[in-house]
Amino acid sequence: MIETLLLEDDPRACAALQAAARDSGEVTITAVTGSAIQARRLAQKHNFDAMIVDLELTEGDGVSFVLELSAFYPAQKPLILVTTRTTAEPVLDALRAQGAYVMMKTNSSYTPQFML
Repeated sequence: MIETLLLEDDPRACAALQAAARDSGEVTITAVTGSAIQARRLAQKHNFDAMIVDLELTEGDGVSFVLELSAFYPAQKPLILVTTRTTAEPVLDALRAQGAYVMMKTNSSYTPQFML
């Protein structure tokens, strides 16, 4: 099973991703939080295989969280999928430089099943 951290502050999106993970049989969403601060604590304590990170949060921001991940995972970072509505290329390029995959929420492929 792929142990995954979900950093998302929209309850509907969380529920949909958790349901898709249960249906997949391959992904386990081990931890869910809408707070970048809490996500940092979780990342320091647990070795996640993957993370789904929303950039626009009500508490903290996903960009800073992704940029800080190498401090928590010096040897091997987890697979990171970033979800966002931003089109700011410098921000997206900085995330891609960290190895993150970017999924635009406005993309017609943006579904929980596709993201997993």
